[in-house]
Amino acid sequence: MQYGLLIVEGQHDAAVIAKLLSDFNLKTIQNEKKLASYWRPLYANLKFPQGGDLLKRMDVPIFVENNTHSIAIRTADSDTNIASALEATLSGLGSKQDQLQAIGIVCDADQQTASARMSKLCAALAGRNLTFAASTPGVVHAGPPRTGIMVFPDNLGPGTLETLLEDCAATHYPQLQVLACNYMTDGAGHLDESERRNLEKGANRQKATIAVIGALLQPGASIAVTLRQDRWLTGSALAQPRIAALRTFLKDLLDLP
Repeated sequence: MQYGLLIVEGQHDAAVIAKLLSDFNLKTIQNEKKLASYWRPLYANLKFPQGGDLLKRMDVPIFVENNTHSIAIRTADSDTNIASALEATLSGLGSKQDQLQAIGIVCDADQQTASARMSKLCAALAGRNLTFAASTPGVVHAGPPRTGIMVFPDNLGPGTLETLLEDCAATHYPQLQVLACNYMTDGAGHLDESERRNLEKGANRQKATIAVIGALLQPGASIAVTLRQDRWLTGSALAQPRIAALRTFLKDLLDLP
């Protein structure tokens, strides 16, 4: 069995990656009895509430697995928490971390270039004495273990996961995308000044547009549900350059057939 670890920024990133890995016959594990015992140290001793926060989701990775590979996808909940999330996960595995064949990080460039984002992340990792061989966004280093950092949207310029999801929407839901964009424009006129500033902050307008489409596809459900159950990451969307690059990164990092 090959074990791999992915640290991602948020729940939507985790949902996208789990969906893409399902194409490699890696199924999400819900029943603990079906999960490789290797990962047990990451959740066996967790106690609620974590850190005294009654509203915090239990910090358990998403696990995907088949007969040859077992992958943990851990959410850092913020770009600033990626280094600490990796440190905590490796610490939780203890001596078992030596059995990891692959360790990857997936993050957003946001308003920076991918190389600038990666430089800051590598500095944060080094500050925690984490040895992580990575010098170029999107490039997998042979290791062992294999390592790599994927910087959305394309390992080059600014952007976020939502940039990729816009590509998917343009492929499968073009009319809905137009309607959602128009709704954003019209709706902004009904917001007060502080609300409009919030809408225009970072990728919030993109997030809201994706959320509008998702609400039509899966009323009342989270965006993660529609990403995993609907057509976003299927068929011809997989040929979109930025999605194809992410698939290639995951395939090479995790040594998937």
